[in-house]
Amino acid sequence: MHYVNKSTIFGASLITTALLLSGCGGGDSGAQAISAIDQSGETIDATNESANVAAESIGVSTESIDVSDASLVSEATKVSGGIVARSNSEFTFPVASYVNGAITLAIPSSDAPTFAARKSISAGNGASIGFGDSVVLKYDMFSWEGGQLVESSSQFAEAHTVEAGISDNYPIPDYLAKSLLGRSLGETMQVILPVGTEDLPSYLDPTDAYVLVVELL
Repeated sequence: MHYVNKSTIFGASLITTALLLSGCGGGDSGAQAISAIDQSGETIDATNESANVAAESIGVSTESIDVSDASLVSEATKVSGGIVARSNSEFTFPVASYVNGAITLAIPSSDAPTFAARKSISAGNGASIGFGDSVVLKYDMFSWEGGQLVESSSQFAEAHTVEAGISDNYPIPDYLAKSLLGRSLGETMQVILPVGTEDLPSYLDPTDAYVLVVELL
């Protein structure tokens, strides 16, 4: 595994990544609301009804990703072909789902996204998160292009605690900090940091996008 291990994305002397949230699964043809936010901060909503979902199935996995150091993801693959796309969203989320109580992730072979997005993998039953609230992040971050795991909270002895909505005090992307607002403790999200994200740590490739699977504690 080609693994980046420099100061980390979250917490003191940690790095950065973005989160995800809004609906579960990625390959189901039932009605789902999808939330995508472009670089200007505008929220784009696309209702994923069976009538406007492309009839394209998940392709054959061409690469199995080493997730032995992951905190949350038990299996990850880089997919050949396409993952079911939502015709109104112009975006295909990686498919994150629970198998035997653990998260599996399939990253599509489509071009790396150029706008940030988030969606929920599972709901939380804890308190709603407000501005400035302390949140512990348990996470895994993957490269979109190569698929490899580039950072995980399992690497660090201390929990990564941030303040929702605030990025100045912590070395995390602004999009990630703001994505915490209004979520619930216990929720697990997928967050996409797109190509060209300006506040990525310097050791990450700005021409790549990054997939973050994160649990809010």
